[in-house]
Amino acid sequence: MAVAEARHGGDGGSLLPATGSGVPRQSAVRAALAAYEHMWLLYRRTWRGSIFGSFAQPVLFLVAMGIGLGSYVDQGSDTSLGGVPYIVFLAPALLVSTVMQGAAFEGTFPVLGGFRWNRRYHAMYSTPLTPDAIAFGQIGWTATRSTMTGAIFCLVIVLFGAAGSPAIVWSVPIGTLTGLAFAAPNRMITRQKMLPMIVDRVAVHAICPNAMAWGVSGVANIAW
Repeated sequence: MAVAEARHGGDGGSLLPATGSGVPRQSAVRAALAAYEHMWLLYRRTWRGSIFGSFAQPVLFLVAMGIGLGSYVDQGSDTSLGGVPYIVFLAPALLVSTVMQGAAFEGTFPVLGGFRWNRRYHAMYSTPLTPDAIAFGQIGWTATRSTMTGAIFCLVIVLFGAAGSPAIVWSVPIGTLTGLAFAAPNRMITRQKMLPMIVDRVAVHAICPNAMAWGVSGVANIAW
């Protein structure tokens, strides 16, 4: 009863965090894992809708930029890229930039929705979970999704024969760290209840041009 009154403000009002001696204590790690498990359970229900895009996106990138654009680049001087085919030169950068875009998206609209639309974080905060536990659980899930995306892209690169060496596997953790470097600040900005239009401008004017520059810069340095 004491816990119920604490959660409902005692007078049936707004939902408040559960506090007091009646609330079971749990470690910070366990609390973060609970927030992480929430995202995992959500993904188990929706993974079928994203698995096709996880394979289609790297295939389209490699065909368009690696093979299509690369066929013109490879017709130039053999020394421009050290004798390396353009698709082999570009594939790791495409992997990292794709992971970065996905992680940055995870830190924008889903977070904004958790605060403004489905209010998922408000529901979490009404439990014994602390804000730090919720944040670390969400960031941990972003790292997991980034690793999954990078691993799928790496597999596609190998199937295309665009892996210059077994060291291509190091692109996966590098992509995950790069994604977290973008996702964590995005979550902080979105946490300030920025308007959706402002969050969209971050994606349009910062993330997408940066991702395109990773591929275009290779062409720009080919000495036309």
